[in-house]
Amino acid sequence: DVEAPSVSVGFIRHPCKVHSATADKVLDLEKEIGLAPFQRLTVSSLVRAYPPWTHVGSGNMDPLPLWQAGVQMVALNWQSEDLALKLNRALFRDFNGGCGYVLKPPSLL
Repeated sequence: DVEAPSVSVGFIRHPCKVHSATADKVLDLEKEIGLAPFQRLTVSSLVRAYPPWTHVGSGNMDPLPLWQAGVQMVALNWQSEDLALKLNRALFRDFNGGCGYVLKPPSLL
């Protein structure tokens, strides 16, 4: 099992913690340790990504790379009817009977 460097973005393996970081930091960590080790980290931990504090516009970041890395919660701005929000609605509202969540595929477990 790969331990993520806790210094880089504050990720520490702990089953009762939600790890929150900017989307850029999350993707940097994923590049630093590799996709598969990062996905293993998301198996036992909840990971939340949000826009950086410097993000002042109402547009959204692309949630797809974060979801593909196994991030369970991606913060989106609901004021903007952009592609990111449409993807979110397509996946979480219209898929899986409209229950609001999607189980991780076996490749992310």
